[in-house]
Amino acid sequence: MQRELVISGVGGQGILVGSQLLGHSALAEGKRSMYFSMFQGAQRGGICECLVVVADGRVEASPVIMQPLDGCLAMHPNSFLRFEPLIDPGGLMVYNTSIKYGTSDTKMTSGEGLGMKIDTQITLAPNRTDIAYLPIPATDLAIEELGNSLQATLVAFGAFLEVSRVVSVESAKKSLGEALPAHRHHLIPINERALDLGTQWAQTNIGNMQNPGSLTLLGRSLAAV
Repeated sequence: MQRELVISGVGGQGILVGSQLLGHSALAEGKRSMYFSMFQGAQRGGICECLVVVADGRVEASPVIMQPLDGCLAMHPNSFLRFEPLIDPGGLMVYNTSIKYGTSDTKMTSGEGLGMKIDTQITLAPNRTDIAYLPIPATDLAIEELGNSLQATLVAFGAFLEVSRVVSVESAKKSLGEALPAHRHHLIPINERALDLGTQWAQTNIGNMQNPGSLTLLGRSLAAV
């Protein structure tokens, strides 16, 4: 079985680290993984999106951002708007609700017109009934519980893993040393706390999922939620 997953946001949110962690976690479980990233030159605030393929056997196709996806972790409103139409029926969208500014113009969130305008205040409204949605205030949780907004992506990633079960949170914690450069290894303890925080939040707030019964490509059965 092969799953195509995307983690997307803006530079400075830890999108690359989260995606590499997913790939290393899959390898730690004896699976195979392939990773592709696309980002703008700006170190902070530019587009950043990474597609990770996780497979039980040989990866049948290389990652391509615009292909249908099994799941998405969207850390920015524009990422939600860009990838919501690309998720296959039965897939999963976990999205960060802490950031309130983006663009409501979907033409600016796809293809060559992709832009990251931040001058429009928007409220994300799920538009589909054939995929499952889990909103999580990841940045707020990171600030309030960990004192560091940079942990937001790993908080949301923990929640994504709890629902999707694509790899275990324990495998992710054990793989932090592989995903982080040596000079960042002192951050492993707080990264572990971020993953646990997201996992626990998802367990407590699973009832906030929209269309849980539609989730068939990832995770356990949530029809009774």
